[in-house]
Amino acid sequence: MSAGVPVLVLLASALAAPAFCQQPPTGQVAPTAPSARGVPVKLDGEVLLYVRQGFRALSPAERAEFIERRLVRMAEDPFYSTDQISVSEKGTAAEIYYRGTLVGVVSAEEAAQMGPGSAADVATEVVRTITQSIERYRERRQPAAARRAVVLGVVATLLLVGLFVGLQRLDRRLRRLVARVQAASQIARAPGAMTKVVRVLDRTASLQLRAVRFFRIVLTVVLVAAYLLTIFDLFPLTRSYVISIVEYLFDPVRVIFADIWNNIGNFIFIIVISVLVRYLMKGLRLLLSEAAAGTITLPGVQADWAMLLYKALRIVVLATTLVVVYPYIPGSNTEAFKGIGLFAGALFTLGASGMAGNLIGGLVLTFSGTFRIGDWVKIGEVTGDVLETTLMMTRIRTIKNEIVTLPNSAIMTGHVINYSAKARMEGLLLTTEVTIGYDAPWRTVHALLVEAALRTRNILAEPAPFALQKSLNDFNVTYVLYAYTRDANAMVFTYGELHQNIQDTFNEGGVEILSPAYSYLRDGNTTTIPASYRPEDYKPEPFRVQVDRPRGSTMPRRETGSHAGPTGGAAGG
Repeated sequence: MSAGVPVLVLLASALAAPAFCQQPPTGQVAPTAPSARGVPVKLDGEVLLYVRQGFRALSPAERAEFIERRLVRMAEDPFYSTDQISVSEKGTAAEIYYRGTLVGVVSAEEAAQMGPGSAADVATEVVRTITQSIERYRERRQPAAARRAVVLGVVATLLLVGLFVGLQRLDRRLRRLVARVQAASQIARAPGAMTKVVRVLDRTASLQLRAVRFFRIVLTVVLVAAYLLTIFDLFPLTRSYVISIVEYLFDPVRVIFADIWNNIGNFIFIIVISVLVRYLMKGLRLLLSEAAAGTITLPGVQADWAMLLYKALRIVVLATTLVVVYPYIPGSNTEAFKGIGLFAGALFTLGASGMAGNLIGGLVLTFSGTFRIGDWVKIGEVTGDVLETTLMMTRIRTIKNEIVTLPNSAIMTGHVINYSAKARMEGLLLTTEVTIGYDAPWRTVHALLVEAALRTRNILAEPAPFALQKSLNDFNVTYVLYAYTRDANAMVFTYGELHQNIQDTFNEGGVEILSPAYSYLRDGNTTTIPASYRPEDYKPEPFRVQVDRPRGSTMPRRETGSHAGPTGGAAGG
């Protein structure tokens, strides 16, 4: 079926259209790339040659169709004879005749595109290929060939039935074997017990049954396909369909293997680069993981963000590797590959704008030392411990044990308060305020606040706590206590204990924690009601303040009267 195909592939465009029995002028033959296969010319399903060029008003497809019709007419000619085909040289071209009629022309340009040799040599090779194909065409349509096809069809049918019977028996035997192994494992199992080995055996038996069923289906499909292709190939009417089906099935495989063979050097280059990059990444990971564990010290690399540095370097190395190997990928210079690349780039550009912002934000936050894992920070409205910092996001655990995930780009656009950055070495200064009346000596208030701070855990004795007056208000004084701590993560609990100790020390010192205020009792009619609305003889009446005695008390009730005037009354703040 394919004896002449390799030769015919080399003889593309050799036949000229018989309707134009003149040599094509130079310049009317459009050159094509040698790798372009062109339009195939077939006879009885076999590809004889490929037409890559048009001729005058005919396109390559029309030229190939015309050649196929002429070949069929020649093959079905009852007076066909190979002696009636001849080749004649005419200048630099070669003309092909059948029974004295000009069939086609091979120009010098077409012959030069096919390799070394003159136009007459190329035309002679074309004639030899055509005669071989025509002889096979005529032989397959002889009565003896038809009888042989019927006999072979019967034999193929019987063989298929025998293979099906054998396949069915093999399937039953394999199933019995798997069932026997599974039964043996169940017998060995203790009553009510299920060991790991037994579970593995049961699972293996199930996988074996599935594998047997899968291979049976695959073999059935392969046998039926081979049978149908064989039967169709035996008869001329269906033979062309078989050849087309085979081409559809195996042409992709052939193209793939041909591309692999033609690009073997590029594949070797890609493999070498991939191996080098793989071991480079392993070396970087080993080096930076040891730096993260504190085993080794790298200049300028902190243990907290050593692994994050590895992730950033991995992205850079992989991107650089892709740029280096891209020209060596088979098909990278084709328009389809370029179109897919542009489409993927557009999708990445549209969808990765936020991702790029997060990536840049993660790098800036990491290498600028804004915070580290375990720091107590406040980012926007979120306060808590930093659990994880990646190239894309940061996770924080709040005092309520909530996990809050913040994109790095959002962190970059806001403000970050790091309570732990200086607390480890210099200490974090905690502050709290109280308001005390003017009747309490300020030195006593200072001493009580400092004493409360020194009683609190996590508060440092050095630097010593101290207190200051923040403001002198109308009725009270605002005192501020300053105390240092190195445990910023326990800041909430430290504040709670500090406030408890302030209550205790003030109670022990006899100083009441309140914010006094004063009220003034008076008659406001003279200022709020115009004189024209008041009686002419109106005079402010005195107020009477009555203090009720407690229930069960023997103290007499006191009543005092006075005109409108100021009286002092303390109000707790």
